Amino acid sequence: MARLNILKIPWGLRTHEGAPARTISPELQLRRSVMACLLWENQFYEDGVEIAGRIRELVPKVKAEKVAAMAVQADLVEVVHTLRQVVCVKG
Repeated sequence: MARLNILKIPWGLRTHEGAPARTISPELQLRRSVMACLLWENQFYEDGVEIAGRIRELVPKVKAEKVAAMAVQADLVEVVHTLRQVVCVKG
């Protein structure tokens, strides 16, 4: 009798959209939150207040040296170009 090969991975966490998510360390969560967001701007699925709250929760879970290194790295990021909307109207 034929049988299906089914990958059995225990997915405990879910993304904001409901998809399965892998568990990552608090350090990687903090790095992702700090490096990939612009605070106080409404994003696709969460706003700046939620991001700031998540960062506040994660900082005590990560070693102080690593938090300081991330802060320096985030400070080195600068906006090189700002996108603006262009409207083309045929007349």
